[in-house]
Amino acid sequence: MASIIQIADITGVYGITFLIVLINASLFVLLLTLTGSVIPADSSLRTAFPMPTPRNRMEKGRNRDYRRPSALMFSLALAALASSYSFVKLRDYDKNREEGVLFHAGAVQPDLSQRRHGGEEPTKEALAVCTALSEELFGEGKQKPHTVIWPETAVPCPFNASLETSTLLRRELLRMIHAYDVPFLFGAIRLDKHPEKEELLIYNSALLWKKGNKLSSFDKVHIVPFGEYVPFGDSFPVLNRIVGMGRNLNRGTHFTPLELHGGVRAGISICYEDVFPYVSRNHVLNGANLLVTITNDAWYPTSFEPAQHFANSLFRAVECRLPFLRVGNMDYSCVISPTGQVIQALAEDEKGKADPSFRGRRSGVFSVYVPREYEPTFYVKYGDVFTGICLLLFLFLLAVALMNYKWVKSSLLDSFEPENTEDSGKQQ
Repeated sequence: MASIIQIADITGVYGITFLIVLINASLFVLLLTLTGSVIPADSSLRTAFPMPTPRNRMEKGRNRDYRRPSALMFSLALAALASSYSFVKLRDYDKNREEGVLFHAGAVQPDLSQRRHGGEEPTKEALAVCTALSEELFGEGKQKPHTVIWPETAVPCPFNASLETSTLLRRELLRMIHAYDVPFLFGAIRLDKHPEKEELLIYNSALLWKKGNKLSSFDKVHIVPFGEYVPFGDSFPVLNRIVGMGRNLNRGTHFTPLELHGGVRAGISICYEDVFPYVSRNHVLNGANLLVTITNDAWYPTSFEPAQHFANSLFRAVECRLPFLRVGNMDYSCVISPTGQVIQALAEDEKGKADPSFRGRRSGVFSVYVPREYEPTFYVKYGDVFTGICLLLFLFLLAVALMNYKWVKSSLLDSFEPENTEDSGKQQ
């Protein structure tokens, strides 16, 4: 797959989809043409909608019905061009893969069951698991991480509430921050006061806590409908009563990278935000040189959702040409190269390759080269220009089709006209 998806740094993921659909559609047209019997040659529909067939009817020494498979030839030419471009990008990455700031990230994968409503015992259990896995990172002879990263809402209690569990969470984090002299990046619910109204704002956040009580955060921008908020619930409160969850989370408003280490500015995606290209793109436009996702897919413990979710991260890495660090609750904790290849994970498969699908409780240190000087890709600079071009082309073809509507309509109606009345009289 890595041999063709490199065009995403120009077209975005939609360009890859376009190429796949184009090749399949052109193959279908070719097969339709080769059948030669889908639409009879003498049918009036052939007049309105010409469909070439390989019939051997010759007129003036030429096969008037035969057409070269131009659509297939065009799509294969585009595929060859995309493959050539991808080859160059893969070669360049192999030459420069060990350039930049070497960042050691401690990834904690606690593999906790879904516990949305928390509770004292489940919260304390989650904190104990995350703490134990974090302390394993600092064993003798191990590479010390520059930052320890926990997944999204690993410990199910608000970070800055006055609850006993919240106090315990802050105490344990602060203890490890001072004991190991290392920052912690973790997902948690964050509470804040509304600047104008007497109400509490609730955010799904990624918090970076450093020694000296330095706390910075990124609040989730693309929150989940019917999972984190009820669409139109503010305008129609009855919806909150019918399908509400007892609270609506608030949207973050800024794409602010968090500095995990000297020269390492992480653009954070929380939960499924890495599915949306605009989130990673906006982080990069604001100075990020490393992409990070913290997520919790325990909502779907037995489905293919975690794998499908993970696949999106590959394209975000290629679109932005940046390394992508992923830390999940259950699985798919790994490092993705700027070419969309998984280069590190918490486990290996039978062939000794990184296996991101490993599920279980484990922690480990990922070593990632982060570029010091980053040149934004075409996609980062200009966004979905390719889809805009496709839209303009569609509108043009639609206009042409509408202009030819009368001709098409008359061609179809001709096939249903009765025979000439004079001829029918003679036959009588």
